[in-house]
Amino acid sequence: MGGFGCAILYMTFWFPTRMRARMNALFQFGAPLAFVIGGPVSGWLLSVSEGWFWSGSRGWQNMFLIEGLVACLVGVIAWFYLPDGPRDATWLSEEEKQALTVAIDAEDSEKQEHAQRGMFRALVDWRVLYFCFVCFTIQVLGYGYNFYIPSQVAALLGRSVGLAVGLVTAIPAVFAVIGLAVVPRYAERIGRRRQVAVAIYAMGAIGIALSGVLSGNPLLTIAALCLAYTGHIVVQPLFWTNVSTYLTSGAAASGIALIGALGNLGGFVGPNIRVWAEGTFGSGNAGLYVLAVFAGVGTVLLAATRLFGMDRDKEVIQAQEEASKA
Repeated sequence: MGGFGCAILYMTFWFPTRMRARMNALFQFGAPLAFVIGGPVSGWLLSVSEGWFWSGSRGWQNMFLIEGLVACLVGVIAWFYLPDGPRDATWLSEEEKQALTVAIDAEDSEKQEHAQRGMFRALVDWRVLYFCFVCFTIQVLGYGYNFYIPSQVAALLGRSVGLAVGLVTAIPAVFAVIGLAVVPRYAERIGRRRQVAVAIYAMGAIGIALSGVLSGNPLLTIAALCLAYTGHIVVQPLFWTNVSTYLTSGAAASGIALIGALGNLGGFVGPNIRVWAEGTFGSGNAGLYVLAVFAGVGTVLLAATRLFGMDRDKEVIQAQEEASKA
């Protein structure tokens, strides 16, 4: 399924729908924080780590080795530290375990009547494939941004990739962290997670387009990139909450895995289609406009999920509240 999809599935075992967007957002903090911390650190390692581990080792090799080993270490710690669900949590009281179990079971019961149930049927459900394409557009935007943000910023500043460029690339990530802290909670409070997701994704599409239009002004371009990256990051916890309200427990594993797998093909398409557009149209900004088109299409598709019975936030939350009162 991949680490991200597994984490999204894991969230469904622990958090009721009414608070899942903010919890998904808390998990999503890792991505922009990696830019805030990892951008400058990676730039520093590229500059100073020549020959650290063996004679002739390059800076980029040492950077990958160090950062990969840290990720492996965290994975091992998580394996032993994280319990499978509320019933196995030693830090919860019996009453707390029961309350969480009742709320999550009520969600599954409500979804049994309207959502996709079968583990294998979820793989051929056209609505799941619809979610796949929305996820695909999100990843096209994200990877098209992530792969080239260091070189784009370096060109804006007229400098080579290093510590200074790493610090500037961290600026959009700071705004993304703020967005994650504020937007999902606001969406839950007003009960309009889909509408907020659509608005924030549209902001990402507009931001990446403006980064091309304003490319002659470094300050305004960085501001546009802040919009683009914040839109890409903040839409994800809201999108995955939308997915989890449609798939029941039996279909969640296979459905989330399929959406994550096919959606992540955008990680291949995004950087490559950006390069293709720049070469085909002879413009360094053409790739940015193509990314904006993908994000715009994804925004429209996300807005239309309610029309196809794929947004059941209100119904699921109501069922959970009724179960809690019983």
